[in-house]
Amino acid sequence: MEKIPKEWLDKLFGLMAEYFEDRWTDQYKEPMLESYKLLWQNGLMGLEKEDIKHGLYVARSMAREGQLPPNVIEFFHYSKRLRHPPRVLKKSDSFQNSLLAKSSIQKMKQITKGIQCDGSIQ
Repeated sequence: MEKIPKEWLDKLFGLMAEYFEDRWTDQYKEPMLESYKLLWQNGLMGLEKEDIKHGLYVARSMAREGQLPPNVIEFFHYSKRLRHPPRVLKKSDSFQNSLLAKSSIQKMKQITKGIQCDGSIQ
């Protein structure tokens, strides 16, 4: 297996900084940046260009959802489609879920109207 080219790695780090901004750059900064890049280069060994493109697609989606950036192992798994990131609920999802819950509670109240806790019916 070959290491990914340094140019790919530099581009990857640039895009991750663009996607995640401070959430990325606060973790990967000088004076350790080159050490981190070497770690990622070794960790992504064996990935093809298309794999990395897919990993970046997943990372961009994660960034848009406000998630933290993946570490090298997670990025490798996303690139190879071995694992998917956990989904973060958006405010709109939370609102939809609360509407669904209220609707379900109303239906249950209608169904159970007149039934007592001991199971008797009034």
